[in-house]
Amino acid sequence: MKARCLFYFFLLLGFHSSCQTFDIQPVEFPLYSIVELKGYGALLMGKSPTGNTHKINLSFVSNSNSITWSQSLNSKGAETFVIGSDESRFWYLMDNLELIEGRYFFNQINATGAVKTSSSMLTHILTKIFKDISELDFNEMKIVDIFSTQNALVHVFRYHNLKEKKYTELAFFMTHENLISYACFLGDTKEEVLGNGFSDHWKFIGSTHDNVYFAKRSIQGNQKGWAVKSFTTRGANSSATFLPNAPDVFEPIENIPFGATGRYHLKTKPLVEENVLIQKNGKFYLAGIVLKGALRELKTFEWKDKWELLSTFSLAGVVKGKNPTELGVFPVSDGIGVHMKEMIANTVVFFPFDTKKNILLSLYQEKMIFNPSRMILSEKKQDFAVNLHDRKFFFNYTQLNKPGVVKFEYIVK
Repeated sequence: MKARCLFYFFLLLGFHSSCQTFDIQPVEFPLYSIVELKGYGALLMGKSPTGNTHKINLSFVSNSNSITWSQSLNSKGAETFVIGSDESRFWYLMDNLELIEGRYFFNQINATGAVKTSSSMLTHILTKIFKDISELDFNEMKIVDIFSTQNALVHVFRYHNLKEKKYTELAFFMTHENLISYACFLGDTKEEVLGNGFSDHWKFIGSTHDNVYFAKRSIQGNQKGWAVKSFTTRGANSSATFLPNAPDVFEPIENIPFGATGRYHLKTKPLVEENVLIQKNGKFYLAGIVLKGALRELKTFEWKDKWELLSTFSLAGVVKGKNPTELGVFPVSDGIGVHMKEMIANTVVFFPFDTKKNILLSLYQEKMIFNPSRMILSEKKQDFAVNLHDRKFFFNYTQLNKPGVVKFEYIVK
């Protein structure tokens, strides 16, 4: 008995000794936000609590037990919009989402500490797409999405041509390194086909290396599915294909935004769809709720010349409301996070690409939008969490908006 007590004592002692802490002194202003640059570390942001200046202080924490670098920038307004992904080492603090006289303003942040403050004029690039620029009414050109890929920041716009009763989707690519912009024409959608279940608008579904993928629901012969196109970040069409829908019976869902994209910030009204198509790591995946008799299962599929089941999570016991389930998909390099919001459930199910690993279930927190590792790590569920190659570290959100030193905890792997 005594030996067993000593065993548990040393086991507990070993656990506590593996959890270490370090302190960070905020630069000038109290911290108001913390954002994960997945695979690199955590970006701390501080601003004046009085609001008498739009200056933002940035501090980056990575493998070392101290601030790796500090910078400051000036935003043009009281609010900034964070855009980023695990595919890119560049993140953006956008000053505006809707264009201001055809221009957007931003601060680009590099994981190495370089900060660029600039703007980009999009309207002059439209002449490469439209022969007669006068046919465009810029008041009708609406921003649909903004996202950061490996090589570029990408804007997607939708133009409603009232005369021809059609919608036109356009994509603009601004390369990270030299801030040069390119554009491409995604396609048109006639008003009359919207809502028929066969067709909808073009939307971003993912990127790999220099290829950025877009898709719209379509029909080929008598088969429902998606028309898929990819473009390079210089606006050149690199591929086109058709993917059929999976043969399973899917429950209608509302496709809500999940991830640090423009779609999340814009609070775009969700579409009612059967399932959600994404592209990650050069592969296509599908996520949705499959009905089988009285059973409801959240499933992911991978395209291998046909849709093959990747993972299943049973929804037995979940009470479904009258409205469609809200479903958001957040792919990262490790797997697919699915935010599911129903009447009594607001959860995130994480499906690892490595199917030998367990499916993880978490309560949804809006902070996950800017902290994807929170979907993957099980420790200290209420804290900000970063998963690096040699350690995990954690930050308690209650330290934000308070003056003084803040504390990180970390576990060496």
